[in-house]
Amino acid sequence: MNGAKLNWRTLLIATVVIAVVAYLMENVLLAAQGGALLVTLLFWVTLAHGPIAVVAAADIVSGKWIQPYKREILSVYPFGLVIPVLFLAFVPNLKYYIWYHDQGVWLNSTFFITRNVVLLLITFLLARKFALESIKEGPKKSTYAVWYVLAYVATHTIIAFDWVMSMEYPWISTLFGAYFFVEAFYAGIAFGGVMTFINYANFTKEYPIKVFKKSQMDMGTLLFGFSVFWAYQFYSQYLVIWYGNIPEEVSFLARRVATSPMREFAYSVIVLLFLIPFVTLLFRKLKGSPGYLLFISLIIYTGLLIERVLYVEPHLTVNPILAIVEFALVGGLFALIVQSRRLFLKLS
Repeated sequence: MNGAKLNWRTLLIATVVIAVVAYLMENVLLAAQGGALLVTLLFWVTLAHGPIAVVAAADIVSGKWIQPYKREILSVYPFGLVIPVLFLAFVPNLKYYIWYHDQGVWLNSTFFITRNVVLLLITFLLARKFALESIKEGPKKSTYAVWYVLAYVATHTIIAFDWVMSMEYPWISTLFGAYFFVEAFYAGIAFGGVMTFINYANFTKEYPIKVFKKSQMDMGTLLFGFSVFWAYQFYSQYLVIWYGNIPEEVSFLARRVATSPMREFAYSVIVLLFLIPFVTLLFRKLKGSPGYLLFISLIIYTGLLIERVLYVEPHLTVNPILAIVEFALVGGLFALIVQSRRLFLKLS
């Protein structure tokens, strides 16, 4: 018990330190506009929640392919506590949002902060309940899985609306929330690809090679399927904007494709998140290769990161030095959390 308390305390202290460093760099030392921190938040929130959602969905439908991956994927759940703390470090930069000086009922800074922090904390608590129940195959794992998925969908929908779409006010898209949580799920499956490469030797020791290979192929097939689903979500969003041809909606795309290098970055997102995964994962041999699954997962993460920059850059300044430092700090903490799974998941 003391070890668990010490570990959680260390996690919280490390998170607060990173949040304070990010705040000082964004608002004191370099006087930036929070763009680097928002890009960092938008990327890492997908890995805080997406992998857990993958396990929850698999448990709900009694998917057996998840069993070899379950311990590794569920190990990310403590990272959900990091996101609300980092979000509080970003709060001073709300003054750069277009609605900040003309606040209403929904786009109100107090309500904005409260609903995001509360939803992020609820999602973390449900992730913890679900992870601990699922890892021991408890009788309530499906119940907690359903509650977690509901919280996950609600949280990522609000994040999409609040953190990104409200920067584009008065642009409004009811499709954007679904697009965002589908991307987080996509990132969660890609995390399985990373874990396949890192823990391949352990997986094949713990499970018969045929059993694990089937799980690996199923995971690769799911990754292929979500590349298509991502493209569907992307095109659905684009089609509505293009067909409606309403100035405040078209401006969302125009800001991102009218000039270089934004235009090239925008096209690269389609290549990285759809074309490369779709074409290459058609081949069974590549889905069976741990090295290739790592490569394709990193390709997907690169595409997600570029897309996050495209969301933010037209409105907030993304200082590349700040972005690299903050991204590396949070990424290092994420890696440490995954390595501490034995304690967090209460494994013997």
